[in-house]
Amino acid sequence: MHWLLSASVVLPISLAGCASLRDAPAQPIAMPRAGTVDRIKVELSNEFDEKWPRNIEVTERDKIDRFIEYLRARNDNWRKPWDTFPVSRYTIVLQRGKETVVVLWVSPGWIGGREGNQGASDNRLKSISPEEWTSLMKLLGVSNP
Repeated sequence: MHWLLSASVVLPISLAGCASLRDAPAQPIAMPRAGTVDRIKVELSNEFDEKWPRNIEVTERDKIDRFIEYLRARNDNWRKPWDTFPVSRYTIVLQRGKETVVVLWVSPGWIGGREGNQGASDNRLKSISPEEWTSLMKLLGVSNP
């Protein structure tokens, strides 16, 4: 009888805890406008052994602006993950002078990010299609994503 009483108390509490493990909806990232970012730094994660250079820096205004406009047009459906992100293939940092404006983490199938002045608790995540993944990489000049 004691175990039945314990189960009737513990089980609902355990199930309520599981509900909190789901991702919650999140606000869009405050993406900069075209013309306000000086450089985009792209770094390949150490987890991947690829022939593409480990780090590149994009400074061409038209390429930066096209990338920003692409992100702004898709700045929806973000969620706050209940745990940490998987390891990303690339870290992308949008900078204005020495200021980090936005940080993104991307891999096939997903993108994560936050504003540059935010911490890990503000991380957002969303799914992306294979076509979106390819488009992102082409916009940055990554030939072998």
